[in-house]
Amino acid sequence: MPEFTEKKIKSPMYLDSSKYIYRLQEAFVYTVLVQIYGSERVLWNPVPSPVELDADFVVTKVDSSPESVFCITHQSSQNAHQAKAWRDMHELFLYRSKLPEIKTVRILFGKETARGWHHILERFFDFNFVTGDYSISIIIDNLINSLIEKHGLDNSNRFWVDVINTLSDQTPVLKFAGILKKGMTQEADHKLLAELSRRGHYNKLFLPSVLRRAVAFSGITGITEPEKFNPAGRKPFVEKTVFGNRIEPQYREWIESSISYTDCKLFKYITSRGYEEMTVYRKRSTNIKCFIDTAEKSIRLFKNNDWTGLEKLHYDGFKLVDKCGGNPLWLGLRYYLRSTRGDSYGSSWLCKEAGIHTGVANLFSISKIFTGESDDFPTEVFSVLVKTVVESVKYPPCGSEIFRIILFEEAIKSRHLEPLFWIIEKFCNFQGQLSTVATVIDPGGKTGTIRGYVFKEMFFYWKTAFDGHRDKTKEMAGRGMALALSENPFIRRVLLLDGSFTGRDIETLARSGWTDIFSVSDLDSLRCFIGEFH
Repeated sequence: MPEFTEKKIKSPMYLDSSKYIYRLQEAFVYTVLVQIYGSERVLWNPVPSPVELDADFVVTKVDSSPESVFCITHQSSQNAHQAKAWRDMHELFLYRSKLPEIKTVRILFGKETARGWHHILERFFDFNFVTGDYSISIIIDNLINSLIEKHGLDNSNRFWVDVINTLSDQTPVLKFAGILKKGMTQEADHKLLAELSRRGHYNKLFLPSVLRRAVAFSGITGITEPEKFNPAGRKPFVEKTVFGNRIEPQYREWIESSISYTDCKLFKYITSRGYEEMTVYRKRSTNIKCFIDTAEKSIRLFKNNDWTGLEKLHYDGFKLVDKCGGNPLWLGLRYYLRSTRGDSYGSSWLCKEAGIHTGVANLFSISKIFTGESDDFPTEVFSVLVKTVVESVKYPPCGSEIFRIILFEEAIKSRHLEPLFWIIEKFCNFQGQLSTVATVIDPGGKTGTIRGYVFKEMFFYWKTAFDGHRDKTKEMAGRGMALALSENPFIRRVLLLDGSFTGRDIETLARSGWTDIFSVSDLDSLRCFIGEFH
């Protein structure tokens, strides 16, 4: 096994802890591929990539042309897994259409959490390698954990070189290589997919928009016209200025820009529907003091080991569910945690820390305690929650911090908030219908379906994305290709987007089966487009 130098390893500038583990898993795969093919043929995140997206690994032929491509992914929740599967399918579609003879291999670290997708991916990829299906999985995890314990979260080039050289002599690498070589003899049906020749249409002036954020903010505050709002008393979304109390500039800009894109009449229609859907979060945003007081009291009781008092606090909180939009004890402690580390502390994390299986039933049961649909008081779960707060939160969050958590982590992410769908439905004069349609992924419609709005010969799909716009783009591209390659009556496959999608994102979507792409910043064009079909 050859020694590796810094010139052959390119480390990213910054990695958080989870991405750091993913990178170590990639380093493991790199070492395995070098064991099989030799270092000169293995490219890690090659530039340029064989297709328009960034590849994880490419193995080249002697003439340097691509022979195989390896997509690396990781175990996640069922919903997240489906989104990742669509991104994987987008990558596969690109390779199949641009380089039909190239071998495609998907390596998942962990276990498949959506079995229907597992069979689909096995059908389309030449080899779908799920490490959790093999006993070697535990050995690999232990090996990676030992590297973290030894080196910490180092990210220097020298560190990655040392990691590769350390892994090169490990028995799991040889075992993994044996499984991979055997799997590489398999081959999928490369005739299943074809290149999409038609490029979709979109307006070159594609401006960012914040409609979903504006509707969520309006829904939990009741504000639709900032200039007419005169706040009395202290509110978490208000700042003091020399001109008196005013809504914070960020929230004002959301509403003002959204009104300029939609017009006042349409915006009021959308926000009126949003107001109905935001009832729970509006209750939470108006009871922030109750969350803080309850959390502080629970911390004192826990430090005094007063479980009788904690249990009483839980059942007292259950009586306030209708007023507060959930149990203030559980929600308050979760807001404390999220004030330090975003949305990292969810039901899945609680189950794992409490030693409970992270199955759908358990996750659902715990979520119902937070929302107040259940009055159960699982002490082992609550103990993890309050103990982590005591150990992690040095200072209690202020009201504006909790308001932002309710707004950004709950209200804006609510699946019931669909302003883009409401616009499409209104522009179509409510003559279409919501439908779930099958795609080429599974013509039977059990897996790989797409939910959208069908009006005459058009299929509408919509999406909002900000920081994660690139991943959302890949996901929609996979959906668009799957829809375009399937047998269906849709002449036009239409996208409506809101958020911070870039020109590169839009171009990717235009080449991925979507025939017409519109932005919230250009709703007049969408209205005219739909009008042609009336």
